[in-house]
Amino acid sequence: MKKSLWLPIMMFSLLISSKGMQSQSADKAEVIKNTYKHLVASEYVDQTYTIQVGLPYSYGKKEKDYPVLYVLDADMSFGLATDVSRWLSWSGLNKVPETIVVGISYGKSLWDWWQKRSRDYTPTKDSSGIWGEWPIAGGADDFSQFIEKELMPFIEENYKADPHDRSLIGLSAGGIYGYYAMLAYPGLFHRYIMVGPGIPWNNNWLMNYEERYFREHKELNAIVYTTIGEFDEKYIMPVWHEFNARIKERKYKGLTWHTKVFPGENHISVFPSALTHGLRTIFKLKE
Repeated sequence: MKKSLWLPIMMFSLLISSKGMQSQSADKAEVIKNTYKHLVASEYVDQTYTIQVGLPYSYGKKEKDYPVLYVLDADMSFGLATDVSRWLSWSGLNKVPETIVVGISYGKSLWDWWQKRSRDYTPTKDSSGIWGEWPIAGGADDFSQFIEKELMPFIEENYKADPHDRSLIGLSAGGIYGYYAMLAYPGLFHRYIMVGPGIPWNNNWLMNYEERYFREHKELNAIVYTTIGEFDEKYIMPVWHEFNARIKERKYKGLTWHTKVFPGENHISVFPSALTHGLRTIFKLKE
């Protein structure tokens, strides 16, 4: 073959080969190892949830039940939560136990997730309007029924999940749900990581709800880690500090309450650091 023809033919062959490899790699999506997906339809919420489950690497090799971390906003956060949990439990340095990570997702578009989280994570409508209009808000009680009566039984029947060691992590509106679940459904979760919680929702409704709770209860069995970023939203920061001061004054029996402000972080960027420090903190008593 003449040299003049060799180079064009070789370049054409490489081009075809490269396109073939790109096509092959695009046909198979990469997934996190030891993770599983389930569709769970709810009778309490008009929703079929996409439930993602991340298992510890020792799962199936040990006869034990594992703590469970339930992750809100899992459409965005499941991968991060699973990887961080595995990293922290990988060696004995961090004293974080191997944990089953359960992500509660909607499994559709980001717009669908963004709207439906407002329905599930909030106990009321929002008359303040500081964060705009949320027409389907106020479904936290139905969401709690889904978690308690449908999701948790499903997880505990199908996985080696410890029903006496459930944790919840939520950001922003997810933090609203965390506070509400802690007060309205005590015992549903045992440990909480609440990041940038939207306490100002509906004119500080959560603070009024806690006031009513305190009139009738002096005990609150929970381990809580709550945090904001130094540059968090202006509506959240003063109310967060006020709520923390009030909780500490209550001296609830059985309550462990940790707070932290992360320097240099904002409402969203604080989440990875809060997740890492939160897991190390809420499991500290297991040392």
